Amino acid sequence: MTPSVIGLSAAAAAKVAERDGFGFYVKGATVASGLPLGAVVSQSPPAGDPTWGPGPEIDVTLAVPNAPACAPTQLAVDFRGGGAGAGNDFGGLVFRDIGAMPCKLAGTVSVTGIGAAGGADTRTITARFTGPGVLSPHAPRVPAGAAPSLGELDYWWALMAEYRDGPTPSGLCAQRVTPAAWRVTLWRGSTFTVPNADHGNAVGWDPTGSLITCQGNVTGAAPPAYWTS
Repeated sequence: MTPSVIGLSAAAAAKVAERDGFGFYVKGATVASGLPLGAVVSQSPPAGDPTWGPGPEIDVTLAVPNAPACAPTQLAVDFRGGGAGAGNDFGGLVFRDIGAMPCKLAGTVSVTGIGAAGGADTRTITARFTGPGVLSPHAPRVPAGAAPSLGELDYWWALMAEYRDGPTPSGLCAQRVTPAAWRVTLWRGSTFTVPNADHGNAVGWDPTGSLITCQGNVTGAAPPAYWTS
């Protein structure tokens, strides 16, 4: 039978799941009163549900409170490389709360790749933060090659750039552009400059782990949302 993990912290719920032979997955968060930040508010399959065969998994949603908008001093923004495939390069931006209290991401966010002198190297793309947008406080930088720790609620904006193909007779990119950094602008005009490098994600053809574009074309692969683990 599926054990109940409602009301437990993510870490405690994961231990219960492991004890009973279940996998464990945090799929997001929702605003819920009466539960502490990061407590399990719902689970699938529900408690008591019979399971068959090896490898069942408990998917959970964590509780977050209503929280005020994030002040610039509460936020840190990091770049993480994602590797390449099928002619596309992938990466993303991590938004985390380094303050003492939970805070909420809301409104629009834009990003532009910039060169070493600060000029634009890419087109500017814009997205909106999807709800609930509440981040957990005291969030450390996510280690290279890892996901956030259980119960840490960070947001992730996936970026993608076609680096191999381009508008040429050969169909291949004639001018690859690798920005030095990303200029990230939030809804209140707060700006962060984030180096376009992830040395923990270095590969042979790109030892810096940067996002490489063709002629500065970059796009958002998905709206900003919780980095689930």
